[in-house]
This record gives sequence, structure tokens and C-alpha cells, in this order.
Amino acid sequence: MFVATCDNTGEQLAATLHPGNVSANDAEVNIDILTRAVAQLPWWRRQKILLALPHPT
Repeated sequence: MFVATCDNTGEQLAATLHPGNVSANDAEVNIDILTRAVAQLPWWRRQKILLALPHPT
């Protein structure tokens, strides 16, 4: 499961399930979840956004 949360509030903005063979380094998955997360933000909050993807260990 891939989840995007708002750091300021801890609110979950987007979540999606992908097949078990998809890794966290898959660009398509990261773009999909971040696009869904940004779409949940009000337009005035979309001006300056800092996105961070955790590095898998």
C-alpha cells in the first residue's frame, strides 16, 4: 500500500494498492500517488509544495 500524508496535519491525502511486484522505487507509482495527493489540496495551497519520498532501505 502506498500512502501520501500531509506533514502539517497528519491527514491522509491519498492511498492506493498496487500488485506485490511493484517496488517503492517505481516512478509510475510515485507519480500516481503524488498526483492524487496534490489534487486533494485547495488551489491556494498548491502554490508552494515540498514533496518528499522516503528512501527504501
